[in-house]
Amino acid sequence: MNYPHTPPSSTRSLPPIRPSSQDFTTSSSTPSDVSPHTEPDGPLSGAWYSTRELACLLRVDPSTLRRWRTAHPRQGPPYVPVSGRVVLYSARDVETWLTERRVTPGVVG
Repeated sequence: MNYPHTPPSSTRSLPPIRPSSQDFTTSSSTPSDVSPHTEPDGPLSGAWYSTRELACLLRVDPSTLRRWRTAHPRQGPPYVPVSGRVVLYSARDVETWLTERRVTPGVVG
């Protein structure tokens, strides 16, 4: 049976993780710099990638990202260790890291 080609889920962009309006209340426990009517521009305001997803996007093996994380000094894009086995990468951090590594031929740097 032939199915229409669909790209693997690891090549799709992840939807942004945004806090719901229920996450912000006007109680005394709400930080003064967080308004219940605006979304913060914090670490959960953009897309996040797992090691496997980012490796696919960068066209490297996931073991390369693991090696970069354990190298001394550390290499690769910034990451967040969520648990002993889960590491996430912010799309914003990855874009910044890639931009900083950009080489423009003919430009003396």
